[in-house]
Amino acid sequence: MLRRLEDADTHPDRATNGLLTFVVVGGGPTGVEVAGALAELLDVAVRHDGFNFSRSSGRIILVDGLDRLLTPFKPSGAAYAAHTLERRGVELQLGHMVRSSTVVRGTG
Repeated sequence: MLRRLEDADTHPDRATNGLLTFVVVGGGPTGVEVAGALAELLDVAVRHDGFNFSRSSGRIILVDGLDRLLTPFKPSGAAYAAHTLERRGVELQLGHMVRSSTVVRGTG
């Protein structure tokens, strides 16, 4: 992840072609925490570390097969987590399954 941030900083034009797209699979406690940490990492990289790309070029997508996050917890807590993540720029894809993955290696 850090390598991708460095690549986007060096070549800002690559940031808009998916270089800074991160997909988190699973809306349980770990997935929610990872998605939030990624959002924070992008925020810090752009606002505080002076990276040379727009924060809006970074995408974080959280995918879960169920219709809400944190299903073992109260619905109010799940709604709060969803709202917080969306406010931080995380795209929620709930009710969707991941069927396959493709590894994309950076150039360089």
